[in-house]
Amino acid sequence: MNPHMGVRILLGVASIIMIGAVAAGLRVLGTPGHQRALQLDQRRVSELGRVSLGIHMYWTQHKSLPLDLGDVGVSTTDSRDPVTGTPYIYNRGDADTYSLCATFDEASSQWSGRNMRSYYIPNASDWKHPAGKYCFRFVAENMGTPVQ
Repeated sequence: MNPHMGVRILLGVASIIMIGAVAAGLRVLGTPGHQRALQLDQRRVSELGRVSLGIHMYWTQHKSLPLDLGDVGVSTTDSRDPVTGTPYIYNRGDADTYSLCATFDEASSQWSGRNMRSYYIPNASDWKHPAGKYCFRFVAENMGTPVQ
């Protein structure tokens, strides 16, 4: 047997193992684009959470809902989609209910503990959403937690 033949076989086996490891990693974690979409959705939820807390604080002080998000005092970056720059939608309901809407890239069922590392999302299970436009409903006194 040629000594170079053994090296070639070893390199071939190592290459196959590496390709398999990369494929397994992509299967478990998804593509980089998928991971980016998940992180952007987590950012949207985190920002909506801050907006809803601002609305709760406004309601606590004034015993009424704000007319628009400008009255709440949240930063412009927290009240706009991080990709499109489109403002999140705020809809006043009756005396103490409202909704906040955003457009999501992925369904929240795609989230897991391993990829929720960069944004604080309290009660993440309350923030479930499908892909696409979705509105969370709130009661002002509930301290920024969506109602199901």
